[in-house]
Amino acid sequence: MGQQLKQDLLTLTQSKNTAKGIHRLNSGMSLIVAIVIFLPYALGLTNPCPLLCNCTSSPNISVVCTLKELDSFPCSFPLPTISISVEFTNITSLCNGSLSELPSLQELHLSNNALESLPTNFLIPLNSLHTLDLTNNLIKSISPTLFLDVPALRLLVLRGNLLTNLWISKIAILENLNWLDLSHNHLKEVDSMSFSSLYKLETLDLSYNQLHQLPSSLLKGLPLLQRLNLEGNNLSSLPPDFFAATPFLKHVFLAQNSLHFLPEGLLLPVMSLKTLDLSENILKSLPSGFLQDGKGLEESMEQTLDLSNNPWHCDCNLLSLHHWVTEHKNNLYSIDNTQCAGPGALKNCTLHQVKVLELCQK
Repeated sequence: MGQQLKQDLLTLTQSKNTAKGIHRLNSGMSLIVAIVIFLPYALGLTNPCPLLCNCTSSPNISVVCTLKELDSFPCSFPLPTISISVEFTNITSLCNGSLSELPSLQELHLSNNALESLPTNFLIPLNSLHTLDLTNNLIKSISPTLFLDVPALRLLVLRGNLLTNLWISKIAILENLNWLDLSHNHLKEVDSMSFSSLYKLETLDLSYNQLHQLPSSLLKGLPLLQRLNLEGNNLSSLPPDFFAATPFLKHVFLAQNSLHFLPEGLLLPVMSLKTLDLSENILKSLPSGFLQDGKGLEESMEQTLDLSNNPWHCDCNLLSLHHWVTEHKNNLYSIDNTQCAGPGALKNCTLHQVKVLELCQK
């Protein structure tokens, strides 16, 4: 029993020593971590997390500021910050040069603030920036040199601002851009060369502006364009060769305009159109063979075409459209709202249910 007691005491002593060692090790590690975190700040090698913001790191830093109390844009950020989100705040302006020490910045989200303008050199130089979101601000104009030093930018969102015009010097230099959203602004015109060098652009959204007409060469420099949204403007027609340079276009949205005429052969250059929305215009007819030119519409097994809420004049001039609709009625959105506005007894009849003889009755 005496020998066993000695052995137990020895084991207990070793356990205590081990525990003390672990405690010392943990304390040492905590000290090292504290030094690693706070020493750079003490030596002025980086900046602390901005006030009223949250910073996370793993290992790169993301800064998120979404408090209404924030009324000024932070003028410094910790390194290496790769993502900044200053959104839903009351900031009205930005610090020129506040991003100049962030060479690794990749995403900048500034939506839902009260920004009225962007400093000329705000983005200089940000060679790694690929996403810039300025949704829902009060921006009225863009400096011609704003995008000079963001060569990697791929996604640019200016939705919901107060832009009234857009010229070549503003956007056309972004050669790697593949998504551009200019919707819900006050654009009244776009220059024919505005997008001329956006060779990699796949999505262009100009919806809900005040565009009355578009230059025939507007899409000339966009060979990879796949999605075009022109919904909610005041367009009355489109140039005959408008789609000549966009063979890979797949989705076209033209709803809620004032379209009363579309030229023959408009869709011929488009090789695989998947969606065409012509709803809520003032179209009475379409050129013979117009939809047959839209290769891909009739091949899809999904709803691809919306002709609803137009005042279709159901006579012999509509035979080609009527044939397409009756053959591919499963491809139509809002088929029950695709109705005749006349003549006579055909008023309010759904187009796909009208008989051919009724269209050509004397």
